[in-house]
Formats: sequence, structure tokens, C-alpha cells
Amino acid sequence: MMNGLAHLAKRLPIPGDLADIGGYLRPAGRSLGIVIDTPRLDTQRPFQDQWDDIVEALEAAIRLQGWWNNNSLVLAKWQILERT
Repeated sequence: MMNGLAHLAKRLPIPGDLADIGGYLRPAGRSLGIVIDTPRLDTQRPFQDQWDDIVEALEAAIRLQGWWNNNSLVLAKWQILERT
């Protein structure tokens, strides 16, 4: 999430390398959400019955973390857009 940048969600093109990992941009309150959808987990079901979904969610989080860590220039440009 990038605080105060929600209004950019529809203006910004989705970076190709973000789309390649299943990511997209969306408003999240006042923030710009950088998102990869994950399966819903059910707190009423046993953990082991949801193992595949849990692994998928963790893999998505790792992909998103990698994108975030490798795209500081893109993120900085988006912050600059807020000021213009």
C-alpha cells in the first residue's frame, strides 16, 4: 500500500513485470494497493485441508515482495506524481 495515492490506481499503467507475476493496482481507501489475488482461507476449516491454498498465498506474497524490492525507482516516481 502507498498512502495517499489511491487516485493514481486508474491513471497508472500496470508495469509489465508486475502484470507478469499476476499483480495489478487498485485503490484501497486512500492508498494505492499493489495486489496479487490469493485464495480465501477459511478459519473454520482445518489448516492441513487448505495447504495448497496456503502455499499459493505465500508464493504470491513472495512474488509481490520481490517486485516491491526490485522496483524502488518505479515506486519513487509514483510518489513524485503525487506532488505534481
